Amino acid sequence: MLPPTETGNNISSAGIKCLFRLADPLIGQLDARQQITSILFTENGCFISVFGKMERTYYALMGYDFGMAASEIFTSGGYARYREAFSILIKELDISTLSSENLSLAFSSTRHTIVPGAFFNAEAARHCFGLNYKPIDGEILRSDYIRRTDAYMVYGIPPAIADIVSEIFPNTVLKSSTSFSVEWLLAATGIQPARLMLLDIRKTRLKIIVCGNDNLLYCNDFEIYAAEDIIYYSVFVASQLGVKDDLSVWISGSFGHDSRPYQLLAKYFEKVTFVPQPHDISFSSSLTGVTWNEYFTVLNAAICES
Repeated sequence: MLPPTETGNNISSAGIKCLFRLADPLIGQLDARQQITSILFTENGCFISVFGKMERTYYALMGYDFGMAASEIFTSGGYARYREAFSILIKELDISTLSSENLSLAFSSTRHTIVPGAFFNAEAARHCFGLNYKPIDGEILRSDYIRRTDAYMVYGIPPAIADIVSEIFPNTVLKSSTSFSVEWLLAATGIQPARLMLLDIRKTRLKIIVCGNDNLLYCNDFEIYAAEDIIYYSVFVASQLGVKDDLSVWISGSFGHDSRPYQLLAKYFEKVTFVPQPHDISFSSSLTGVTWNEYFTVLNAAICES
């Protein structure tokens, strides 16, 4: 993780921790109509990026932690705390004034299921979600239509985030970050006909998405505690699909070639690499050191909408 380039003292009194704030000093002079500001909500904060559509360049990348414990956002106290922190943050960053055409909103979802388009309706969505997860108090179900697969990504979001979007960004559609990842991987297999497995590794969570020949083959999240857990789930999924020997594995996460997860994956799969940065995408000088695979989830939301 890169250290902050600004202290974030203006928001620290509200309990908001600035993980990092990397921004081009010229960003305020750019034509606002040619920018996409992407907000990735998490259960304890958010990530924000600013992407220039004409130049295909990222000019800002920021991360904020609201100091909340796991699942605290689903409590009454956590609801109020999250909303207050986010309101203070967007006022300081002047994001609430942006038009819907210049915003991309996503929620980092780890609770989701797929429902085929032919069977989808609200009742079927609730039933399929309930087969996989025990509902959390107040959790709200949303769904994203994925055109390439004629299927719906059904996922749960905290009430605080649902209310923030409806009240502050009423004309902007919130999507699951998993939907963006599925769409991106499907597009990649359309250009490069092959079977691809995306392993998105975030602290104690592993997201596995497998696509082949423009088809979604698998999508799920797992809880992990060690590098060996990553190997177990990825090998198990590949073997169950019967694609282990004909599979390219792409990794996203904050680790390198010398890390244990990468070294173990390289032992079990013939073709392992980090998520490739699109050839037409670049970073401004203020984002030097940022890698595409480390922040893939938040960065991908901007280009999927542009």
